[in-house]
Amino acid sequence: MTFKYAKFDDTVTISYNASHVTEPGARLCGFKEGDKISVKDLLYGMMVYSGNDAAVALAEHISGSETDFAAEMNQEMVAIGASGTHFVNASGLHDDQHYTTAYDLYLIFHELLKYDDFKELLQCTKYTAEWTDAQGKKQSLDITSTDPYLTGSRQAPKPLTVIGGKSGTTIKAGSCLIMYSQDKKNRDYISVILKADSSYSMYTQMNHMLEYVKRGK
Repeated sequence: MTFKYAKFDDTVTISYNASHVTEPGARLCGFKEGDKISVKDLLYGMMVYSGNDAAVALAEHISGSETDFAAEMNQEMVAIGASGTHFVNASGLHDDQHYTTAYDLYLIFHELLKYDDFKELLQCTKYTAEWTDAQGKKQSLDITSTDPYLTGSRQAPKPLTVIGGKSGTTIKAGSCLIMYSQDKKNRDYISVILKADSSYSMYTQMNHMLEYVKRGK
């Protein structure tokens, strides 16, 4: 939705709702009500830092409210054939009525790969988000990717190259990961792991999946 409907240089004012994400364990960028920040910095805060407050702020900017954003996302899912997905929030934090499937995640990711800005974001290892608080003071957050494929602590099976991906973890969903990779002929692959019992297991399973890709080619 952000890549489709928003401009990176748009300025967003953080609302009370976005600055008060209270779910236990929710990762936050730490924005305060009245902060002013660009869509681009919010997007990097959401995708690279996994800031749930950034996700809410983007949803409100695009649709006016998180509820309306979820409704519009559900319409987008119908349009791309993601029939096993239903949104009730922007962050992906647990709700019994918020769900998806591995295939639907593939469909969503495939749509996002149409945007060059998304591909660039996936490869980001370091970024500094900057904004102005309600008193006009400059604030910043240094963001470092925890993706082991990008940091070099884990290697994909050769000749595959991991371009980037997105992980997420909740108690109910476990450790989840969607990954974009290419082979030496620049053919694209999207791989999905859901409900792993730990981050280590998730990345180990991803490497096993990439091994199957390698054998198939």
